[in-house]
Amino acid sequence: MELDTSIDELCKELKLSIIGEKYHDIASMAAKENWQYTQFLEEVLRVEVDNRLGRSKNMLTKLAGFPVIKTLEQFDYTFSVGVNRKQIEELSSLIC
Repeated sequence: MELDTSIDELCKELKLSIIGEKYHDIASMAAKENWQYTQFLEEVLRVEVDNRLGRSKNMLTKLAGFPVIKTLEQFDYTFSVGVNRKQIEELSSLIC
């Protein structure tokens, strides 16, 4: 338990909120699958980065003040004449 408390405190000090919450689950998965230390570290860091990017995206979207948030999944291709659905879907795959 001392180690868990120490890790939680260090994560708070370094402002690694998601690592503090999820490292134990990731460590369990890593142990079951016999990951190398570097694989474990990469996954922990990836979870933190993904969380930060998601929070940043949400905050910027809120700050933009859009009246309504629309996504490509909600786009009505039957209403818009001349829009090539296949081309739009292909282009949207380049974003991620």
